[in-house]
Amino acid sequence: MAQTHQTRAQRMLQARYVQLRDHKSEHISVEEALKMRIEVTGLDLESLSSAFFRPLTSKYFASYPVLAKTKEAIEREEPTMFKVREYNAAAAALVSTSWERMQWSPASCTGDITNTLDNFIWHLPRQNAPEGLGCSLANFSIWSPADTPALVGKARYLNDPPLSDRTSRLDSMFQVEEYTYPHVVMTLKNYTRQPASDGVLLRHELAYIVRAMQLRLEEGYFDQDQPQPVLLLSFMAPQHGRVLEAHIEGSSKILIKCSRLYSFEKNEDAPFELFYRWLLADPVGMTPCEPKPEE
Repeated sequence: MAQTHQTRAQRMLQARYVQLRDHKSEHISVEEALKMRIEVTGLDLESLSSAFFRPLTSKYFASYPVLAKTKEAIEREEPTMFKVREYNAAAAALVSTSWERMQWSPASCTGDITNTLDNFIWHLPRQNAPEGLGCSLANFSIWSPADTPALVGKARYLNDPPLSDRTSRLDSMFQVEEYTYPHVVMTLKNYTRQPASDGVLLRHELAYIVRAMQLRLEEGYFDQDQPQPVLLLSFMAPQHGRVLEAHIEGSSKILIKCSRLYSFEKNEDAPFELFYRWLLADPVGMTPCEPKPEE
């Protein structure tokens, strides 16, 4: 049952959300974020773990190798199933029709990344899958889609102008099955045409993180003093992505670790495996709760 009395952490999150809503630019520097009591440091995706998420390991993948022949058969039918359309800067600069502009828009380019990422976790068949659970990584992971009636699923929508889902949109949102951990994982498509850069955050990245934290605490199922970890895979123009890990520190500020930007412009270099290692990472850093009873 959602609780009504606001804790110090909830009041802090509401204050951060209002600051983000009223911020004049989509881009927020690390220094500007710090003034909002959002502290940003680096995140090394190639490391073995972070404070609250442990990415899937090579040993884990070795236990569930890809069914190579089945993958080949899928690719014969759908050659682009596990590939993005490679970004062509020259073609994007020369667009002259509305159809061409749509094809090279941030919505199209980021959507291509998230669609391909979804195909890797939902439709790439693996050996040794647990019986009865499907044969893709997402089928037998600890994560399940955070959809209604889960209150946290409402974080998909930002309906407070000038924050809106016209500038960006959550593509997917996951929570731990049976509510044994409060952790939340999301993938975000940013539609702003101005490219982001390392050391500069996007207002909507932070807004979706804060909103997910707010709604999870509002649910009232987990301890109100817990750090409420959130992992965000964020994709943006021209065809890039990064990962942000966030949590509440001492009920008074938000700590965010942010990776460098990675290019998904060329299939040869696109780091899909690295990103879905994190997308399906194990929740860590907290003691698991008893499974939530079915309602």
